[in-house]
Amino acid sequence: MAEVTRCRNAETGHEAELPTDVLGAYVRLGWEAISESRSSDAAEQERIDRDNEAAARLQTVVAELSADKPPTIAEILDTVGDDPEAARAALDIEQGTDSPRTTLVARLTQIIDTAGDAGNHQED
Repeated sequence: MAEVTRCRNAETGHEAELPTDVLGAYVRLGWEAISESRSSDAAEQERIDRDNEAAARLQTVVAELSADKPPTIAEILDTVGDDPEAARAALDIEQGTDSPRTTLVARLTQIIDTAGDAGNHQED
């Protein structure tokens, strides 16, 4: 029996069980998983349950590691470089934290503003 995942279409709200092996295609079409994968075959279901448990443990570890040691300002700025889009994305993430780092926010804002100023001069 094929592995399926309960999904919901974000736009219509319609729910359906979709084949897990092609779930990526459905996600691009606006579907989102709302429950873990399931199978009617007992052995297959046991494997799926083990995989889901392992994935949940991994997510917990990653969240704990991320909470304990967020990337440094230097690491973020090295990743962003002079790319204003990357700076906007990093700024959104940083401002979504409990205590945004003012130095990082100022530097990311400067990268975004500098790119905007450069674009304005090119039009002249």
